[in-house]
Amino acid sequence: MKGEVPTGRETSESSTGSRCSFADTTSCTPDGGDRPPPPPPPPNRSHTQKQPARQTHSQQEQQHATRAPPQKRGGREEQQITLDMLKEVLAAERTKDRQHLAQSLHAVKGDMDQIRTRMDSVEEGVTQQMHSTLAMLTKITNNYDDQARSLADLKLGQKGMEERIAALEKQPGDESPPSSWGGWNPDQLAADTLQAARDILRQLDVPLNADSMFVPGVRRGYAILPIDHKPLESEEARRTRVQTAIQRVRNPNMSLGQNEQGGLRKLWIAISQSPERRCRAKLAGKVKRTILEMGGDHRSMDVEFATGTVWMGAHKISSATAEQPKDAQKAGAGWIDLKLLAKATRRPLPEVEEAWLPRQALLRATAEKSHQGPQASARGREGAALPNLLGLRRPRSSAAGSHRAQILQALHGPPGPERPLGAPGARPFHSEAVTQKPVPPPHVAGLPAVLFLDVDGVLHPIQARHPRQQFVNGCLALVADVVKATGAAICLSTAWRLDPQARKFVEGKLQDFGLGPPVGRTPNLAQFHRSREILAWVHKFKPATWVALDDWPLIEEEPKMQGHFVQSRPRYGLQPDTAQKVVELFKLQQQHIKCQPLARG
Repeated sequence: MKGEVPTGRETSESSTGSRCSFADTTSCTPDGGDRPPPPPPPPNRSHTQKQPARQTHSQQEQQHATRAPPQKRGGREEQQITLDMLKEVLAAERTKDRQHLAQSLHAVKGDMDQIRTRMDSVEEGVTQQMHSTLAMLTKITNNYDDQARSLADLKLGQKGMEERIAALEKQPGDESPPSSWGGWNPDQLAADTLQAARDILRQLDVPLNADSMFVPGVRRGYAILPIDHKPLESEEARRTRVQTAIQRVRNPNMSLGQNEQGGLRKLWIAISQSPERRCRAKLAGKVKRTILEMGGDHRSMDVEFATGTVWMGAHKISSATAEQPKDAQKAGAGWIDLKLLAKATRRPLPEVEEAWLPRQALLRATAEKSHQGPQASARGREGAALPNLLGLRRPRSSAAGSHRAQILQALHGPPGPERPLGAPGARPFHSEAVTQKPVPPPHVAGLPAVLFLDVDGVLHPIQARHPRQQFVNGCLALVADVVKATGAAICLSTAWRLDPQARKFVEGKLQDFGLGPPVGRTPNLAQFHRSREILAWVHKFKPATWVALDDWPLIEEEPKMQGHFVQSRPRYGLQPDTAQKVVELFKLQQQHIKCQPLARG
């Protein structure tokens, strides 16, 4: 058609010089122009008229060539399509296709870049996640290793405990604590006291063997009776027998004569208990007395002295075995919830706290003394019981000799075969007082460096209870290295400082490693608030530099300890990396002091 761009087929036919189709209504000339349609055939005038002869194709082409080109409408000639025009059209189309293809490729390239960027981001995230997972797996593996070591230590400790229990069970008369019978005049002859006690046992028909009873001295008002096992007797049967004996002695409320004030002496019986059990019973007794003073109803109160637990109705006020609640506070061997106590007694909390304060101080002193270690406790017991033990040096009968030895062992040191009487670790009993020249206190104000030293968890593992496990040489050597590197003086902040005998024992251990005597000890202000005691000493004596070495997290108690505190690992005691941290803190403080004049200038 006129004005249309020829199709691919038409352009190919035109380029090869092919002829137009005769089937078209319009014909084209060899040069591509349109020609008018052929004239219609003449009417059939007569069937007898002779048809003209059909022209050949070559004749028709000659006739068409001799004809003049047709005129376009409007009197203008049609433009002829040449090969150059077709080439220009094809070149333009090719250029457009190339541009379109370039644009498409650019868009695809941009999409590929975005995909590559996203893949890089995903790959980086996956890599980080893998590193984090590997780190967590490593941490879990380390935790498993620590737990495995802890379990191994626990098994080892359990094995040692089983061996110790087995050894104790093999010793006759050492299975249970002894009982004490008293109430007579303390100046009465031992023979008279022993005979009177045995008569009362037979008179009351107490189910205990009176033949093993003895008096630990020349003149005493009490006797000691070990509680022996009977053949084939179970633990429950033995406990029932002891309870029956206690009831038969206490129920009659027997009088043994008059005392110096004119009152009556009453017969009493007591069973020796461990220090921990006594601390629990003391906690329950103090809580019970406080509740009664606050007007609490004794009918709604239940007391369990063996565990230190006191209930008021459905509320648990105190305990030494149950888990400590969030609002409770430490009290002796356990805890007490003063808010619940105030609620149960319907008293203001400040009034309850004021009533509990003196009892809290007594419980704190008892707990501190019981946690100072077996060596200090043994020496304290030795000093308190020394007058009563002098009469046991030459026992009168061999039957009671073993029991006297057991009582001496219980008072002088921890039970068990590890420390028999006469062993190198045991101190001999002497009636003579040990006299030493007093050492003048050193000048402690303004010292250049002070190391506040704890003992349990620093100089030995926190679980060490036997003297052979305490004061590890490696830990003491590290303390000596710290003092040598820093020139620091030692100030005792441990609970061992509260007992004179225990304090001297610690000083002796320090002297064994070339360390001088401590320059002092922190004041006893508040239990389990050691940071306050250390800061009070620092405020009073103002050392230039100081560091506290303890297994307790003192920074949690007082933020002012920041930069002056290094925590040891309680399970292992002082380790080389911990000792290095102490030295580094001293150096940092010294550098800070040197920089202060420059900063002021």
